[in-house]
Amino acid sequence: MIIYIECVLFNNFAIDLLMLYLTLLTLKRRITLWKLILSSIIGAVYALFSPLIEFTGDIMIKILVAFIMCLITAKILSFKKLMLVFVVFLAYSFAAGGIIIGIMNLWQPFRETMSNPSNINIGLMCSIFILTLAFSRKIIQLIQKKHISEGNVKKVVINKDKKIIREQAYYDSGNTLYYKGIYPVIVMDESLKSEDKAVGHINIDTICGSTDTEVFKLEKVMVDNRIYESVYCVFNKLGNSYKILLHNDIY
Repeated sequence: MIIYIECVLFNNFAIDLLMLYLTLLTLKRRITLWKLILSSIIGAVYALFSPLIEFTGDIMIKILVAFIMCLITAKILSFKKLMLVFVVFLAYSFAAGGIIIGIMNLWQPFRETMSNPSNINIGLMCSIFILTLAFSRKIIQLIQKKHISEGNVKKVVINKDKKIIREQAYYDSGNTLYYKGIYPVIVMDESLKSEDKAVGHINIDTICGSTDTEVFKLEKVMVDNRIYESVYCVFNKLGNSYKILLHNDIY
């Protein structure tokens, strides 16, 4: 039997990409394309050479590779959240394997397809599924944001250092501030500031020039029963009826 290396790489790359994408969607984690691609390449390369690894502890290498893929894919905030990403990824991987085996047992043409390592049908199916999911997710986001733009002022509940803040918030589509390039940053009125210690600084461009501003961690932000974690804030003087400017990704 002739096995084409590029087919093995493509199939495993597409499968890993789909499993990682579903994991991030399930846990509502930020999806970064280059991290997904890098992790999937690592998984595909390992799958290519895994038949050459024949010793008792090879299962530990598989687990380690999967763990590294999760570590690269998701920005880890704590060990607990890392393990949650890892467990969900494994669950999807085992579920996908079970589904494939079930279809193979029930459908002869599919069994013949899967028995040929040089066939890329499974990779193509995963790729189509990924594109469909990504397109559907984007459409839903656009619909949600269009709905928000028709009623910009929202009521939010913020858990900040065990203190509950309930205020009117304005959805600011122009607010694209990110702390460390990943975490969304909202703007809060100075009157809401407490004695919390800043976790870092962020550079903000204003009409008066660039300014270095302290950044504070928020435990949770809830908007219309949607809960957002890993959100940060900066304080400024807001001279309007609302005291919070929401981020473009928080709606």
